[in-house]
Amino acid sequence: MEFFKKILNPLYLLAIILAVFLYNYSQKQTESSELFFGFAENKETEINLDYPVKVDKIMVKPGDYIAAGTQLAELTQITLSKDINDEQLRINELTSEFNTKKNDIESEISVLMSKKAQELKEIDAEIEKLKAERKFNESLSSGLQTLDIKPSQESKQLFESELATLEDKKALVNTNYTALVNSKNLRIEDEKGIYNAAVKRHKSDVGFAQEKIKKLDLKSPSNALVGNVHIKEGEYIQSFKTMVTLYEPNPTLVAGFVHETMIVDVNVGDKFYIRSALNPNNVCTGVVTGMGSRIVEIPERLRKMPELKTYGREVLISIPADNKFLQKEKVIISLDKPSDDNESSTAQSNK
Repeated sequence: MEFFKKILNPLYLLAIILAVFLYNYSQKQTESSELFFGFAENKETEINLDYPVKVDKIMVKPGDYIAAGTQLAELTQITLSKDINDEQLRINELTSEFNTKKNDIESEISVLMSKKAQELKEIDAEIEKLKAERKFNESLSSGLQTLDIKPSQESKQLFESELATLEDKKALVNTNYTALVNSKNLRIEDEKGIYNAAVKRHKSDVGFAQEKIKKLDLKSPSNALVGNVHIKEGEYIQSFKTMVTLYEPNPTLVAGFVHETMIVDVNVGDKFYIRSALNPNNVCTGVVTGMGSRIVEIPERLRKMPELKTYGREVLISIPADNKFLQKEKVIISLDKPSDDNESSTAQSNK
C-alpha cells in the first residue's frame, strides 16, 4: 500500500513525466544529426540607378511574371538634358572664340596686303620715273644727232642696273609679304584644328548623353516575379533608391537552421535532400554554400519542439531552379533520402 502511495505522489509523477519529456527531447535532438528544417527563398533583385530620374510611366505591378528584357518603367534623366545644353553652349562659345581669332588674323593679313600694295606701288613709281628719265634723255640725244652726240654706254648700263635693282626690290617685297601671309594662314589652320578637335569632343559628349536618354527604359535583367514597386508616376527618384524588387520565379536557396549540437556535422559542400513539409513527393537535392558566423535563436516555425527555444547556426543551401517549392515554404533537410512512409509521418508531425 505504501508503495502505491509513493508511486501516486505528485512529485513522483512529475519526476516521471519530466524524465519522459527529457528522453523524448534527447531523442529528437539525436534525430537532428540527420534531420533539420528550413524554408525556401527566392533570390531578390533590387532595381535602382546611379543617377536621379523622373518616373514617366510604370509598366508592371506586383505579382506579375515577366520575361527577361520586359520594360518596367519609362524614365527621364533630368541631368542629361542639362548636360546636353551645357555641351551645346560650350560648342557655341568655341565657335565664337574661333571666329574671333580667325577674323583677327584675317585683319592682320588685310593690313599686310595693304602694306604690300603700297610698297609695290612706290617701287613701280620709282621704275616709271627711272624709265621716264631714260626716255627723256634719249629724246634729248635724238635732237642733237646733227652734233653727232650719242648716249654713252656707261649711261645705258647705269639705267639697266638701277632698273634691275628696283625689280629685285619688288620681287623681295612680294616674297616677304607672301611668307608673312602664309604664316598667318597657317595660324588660322592651327586654330581651326584645335577648334575642330574640341567641338568633336563636345559633340561626342552630346551624342553620348542623347543615346543615354534613348536607353532610359528600365528593363528586367531576367525572368522574374515582380515583388514591390516603390515608385509612382510623376515622382522624382534619387540615385540608388530601390525602384522595383524582382524575385526569381522559383526558389534557388534554402535557409536552414542546424541545432548547435550538430554544427560540426555540417560543412560547406555537403549535399542534402530537400523535401517539402507539405508535399512529401516534392524532393530535390541541394549543396551547402554558406554557414552563419554565429549562434542564433532558431525561428519557432523551424524548431523540433516549437514551444522550446533552441539555438543553432544558419545554413544556406543552393537548390536547382527547376524545383516546385513556394517562396518561404517550410522544407525538411536530411542527409539521407527519406523513404516516403517515414518522411510522410515526419511531415505530418511538423505541419
